Amino acid sequence: MRAPLGAICFVVLFSGMGCGELESDERREALEGPPAGGPSSADPAALELADSVVAELGGWKAWNQARYLEFTFSITANGEVKRRTTHRWDRFTGEYRLDGVTRDGKPFVAIWNLQSGGGETWLADQELAGEEEHEQLERARALCVNDCYWFLMPFKLHDPGVHLQDAGARVDSLGKSWRVVALTFDDNVGMTSGDRYWVYVDPATGEVGRWDYVLESYEPNASPSMFSWQEWQKIGPVRLALDRRSADGNVEIRFEDVVVASGPPQGAFTYQPGS
Repeated sequence: MRAPLGAICFVVLFSGMGCGELESDERREALEGPPAGGPSSADPAALELADSVVAELGGWKAWNQARYLEFTFSITANGEVKRRTTHRWDRFTGEYRLDGVTRDGKPFVAIWNLQSGGGETWLADQELAGEEEHEQLERARALCVNDCYWFLMPFKLHDPGVHLQDAGARVDSLGKSWRVVALTFDDNVGMTSGDRYWVYVDPATGEVGRWDYVLESYEPNASPSMFSWQEWQKIGPVRLALDRRSADGNVEIRFEDVVVASGPPQGAFTYQPGS
């Protein structure tokens, strides 16, 4: 998949942590720790760093209390808003809703289940069917993949299919010291398994402050793209960063109207055209 700005797209691994195979009580018991199986490989130092990141966010117990997530992904480039998309996700049942606007200015709504794959879509308040419905659902799934990984990557470090490697200590241009974890993926995992990431972790706190990435679509020997992670806040039981900013300051991604709750509000996954 590709986001509106070609350099901004990531794979997300919807592991058992979020796909809704279990009923709520069973899921709470099963999710007392990281996803079953853990990463495909991780050296001890990298795994220790990944654990420190989750601990800084509130720990697995806090994440497992965050059944319902709602947020608006907003991307601005050179002062112009390129896209705003609102997400609603029940992590226990897999129900998902995405509201946005197409490139030609038409509002759309997609509601589907991450586990079963079935869903419905509306474009300008008209329910779609056939190939039109399929195309709109595929676009919604791609936006879900992209936006959720931008938002929730620190909780995905332990997913099956992930390879973690300690990339050592680095000092940035401001003299700040970081420990860096390198991420790669098993072949055929997600949509772009050839992407590579470097996550910068504050060794004193476990807080993520930056990530660099090279996408599989980049030219050979391309320099990594760099984005800072800023505005960490506690929302519900977990801590989340609400701002990403490119190294040159020209691109900003914000997460707005964030809700983290133990369950979805009534009507979160229903839609009445014209409402």
